Amino acid sequence: MTALRSFDAIPHIVRYGLHGEKSYIWLWRCGVQLTIHADGEDFQDTAFYSQWKPLVCEHPSAEQSMAEFAEDQWYPLCDLVISASMPTLRLLAPDREYWTTLRDYIHTPRYTLRLVASEDRASVETRIEDGPVDCGTGAYGLAPVSRRTFSLPGDLQTFQSSELRVLGMDEHDWRRRPAKVALEDGTVFEFLACERDLDNGSRDASAVDSSVGHIRTLLERLRNETGGLGEMRGVCGIVLDESPLATSATSKFEDREEAGDQEQLVAGLLLPWVSKVKTPM
Repeated sequence: MTALRSFDAIPHIVRYGLHGEKSYIWLWRCGVQLTIHADGEDFQDTAFYSQWKPLVCEHPSAEQSMAEFAEDQWYPLCDLVISASMPTLRLLAPDREYWTTLRDYIHTPRYTLRLVASEDRASVETRIEDGPVDCGTGAYGLAPVSRRTFSLPGDLQTFQSSELRVLGMDEHDWRRRPAKVALEDGTVFEFLACERDLDNGSRDASAVDSSVGHIRTLLERLRNETGGLGEMRGVCGIVLDESPLATSATSKFEDREEAGDQEQLVAGLLLPWVSKVKTPM
């Protein structure tokens, strides 16, 4: 359940979480992904526990709607956990310019944190358990795939994820994936991403099939419509992305570099940008 919470005038975009004695929230702040675990056994008998415990009922009661459950328990739980973690969040994800290019979204660094009782058990503190790592799935589920996944036309123009600026993300409430991008010369495109379906909470690689299948179908249909590969109407180019440097990589990327495989992955397609603004009748 997405929750948009503001601290220090900074949006904290909570995408998922788990209620119960072993709870967590997964959020983005200033272009950094953070998973914060809050298990009751780690801070029992603290003042924080007495605030946290009433908020971790796993499901709405029969008398509650989901909207009421969110207002009464989910949003307060997010606020409580984020507030308790704020000193560490400010350190790991300071207020700065972020998510300016597609590459920034694809390689959002990730930390795993845990709330634990302080030594005197008077309060809680945040322990960093992992990070920063590049987990292979970017913000909003962006998940580049091998070029071998598609039969790509040889004359289809290619663009690097690092040269495409993301536009319009300050024009809405941060719930949607990046869709409007531009080159340095101002040319604007729609970005059709390879992505995992994070709206369904799935982290399985097979969940990429939906977006990949859509892109594959689009390329095949356009190829058939033009009768060849020379003119790909409606497709402006392919977006490529390179693996991160080993210094900030997970073992998966390290293994790839050790093998000498510098394959550039397909992040998605560029389509002509069509304004979604409705005009009055």
